[in-house]
Amino acid sequence: MPTDKKAGAFRDWTEDEQQVDLQLPLPPDTQKKDVAVVITKTSLVVRHVRTQQVLLRAEPLSGPLVVEDSMWYLQGELLVIVLSKQWRGATNADQYWGAHFVKTYDENGMRLKDAGTFECYMTRAQLAAAKEARESQQAEEEKERLARVQASREELAQQQQQQEQEQHAATELLSSGSARRRVPARELDKELDESDESDDAPPRPPKPQQSLLAQHWGTFCLAALLLLCLELGLSWRSYWQLAQNTLGLSTNREGAADDDGEAWVD
Repeated sequence: MPTDKKAGAFRDWTEDEQQVDLQLPLPPDTQKKDVAVVITKTSLVVRHVRTQQVLLRAEPLSGPLVVEDSMWYLQGELLVIVLSKQWRGATNADQYWGAHFVKTYDENGMRLKDAGTFECYMTRAQLAAAKEARESQQAEEEKERLARVQASREELAQQQQQQEQEQHAATELLSSGSARRRVPARELDKELDESDESDDAPPRPPKPQQSLLAQHWGTFCLAALLLLCLELGLSWRSYWQLAQNTLGLSTNREGAADDDGEAWVD
């Protein structure tokens, strides 16, 4: 069964029935190429390549591993190792290692005289301080993230409110414009005059008076057009009568000439 109480030099690890997860703080300025992790079926060794320092050594482990399914990676200045457990026993409870990362007791619960090796380059106090600092930093980052999320939500709410106000103002403007188009011009001028009289604003200047010609310009144009049409009609009638008279005179002369010819023949 899982337990929160750990024993040994390194206690910052957790487990379930399938795997073991541990997080080891690395020395400052450590890169991935500086770390060498060796995982076998029964052991785990972490070494710093440049300094040749052993950062963590655990052998033999409390349970066998599946090397092919195990992995490790760097997360900032933290080494994260995932160890895949090999199935043992008959139930899920048999998969748990308990408080000991390395084999310390035999199957009967008796402490082994030749217990496993479990070494870490940091003391338990240093590991606890590093964990506390890491958790504090994570809490601060989470606080900043929540503040950014809240600020983004408030900004979005303000933008939506501004858009709603603009849409409401545009709708009122369109409504007022439609109402003003439905009001006759005289009533609109009357309303404007009344509003000017009710306000404290100075009186509006009087409208300029239009001349008689400007007021009746359309009537004058229509009368001139009628007179022109009448004159053209009379002239066309005179031309038509003249043409008829001319044609009639010519016809009479031809008839007279025919009569003279017949008389001469006889």
